[in-house]
Amino acid sequence: MFSNKRFLTRGVDAEIPIELQMIMWAMIDNRKASGAELDYLQIFQLSPQSGKQKVVHSQERPEYTNEILVPLVCSPVETRIWVIDD
Repeated sequence: MFSNKRFLTRGVDAEIPIELQMIMWAMIDNRKASGAELDYLQIFQLSPQSGKQKVVHSQERPEYTNEILVPLVCSPVETRIWVIDD
């Protein structure tokens, strides 16, 4: 899973800073490299928290959740991103 070319929507390109995009891809890549079973749908919930950017990465099957806080390099983003493997 997640070995094909990567594409993003215009909305993600316009609204999500490249640094956050890279963090989200790295979170998927790290799980893949560790041999973890990946669902075709990866979900990222982005929100500001205590002056930092909160990133919650989850999937439904098998159930998985990981939360990180990263220093802000830009304005905080509050949205949900779905990454889908074809």
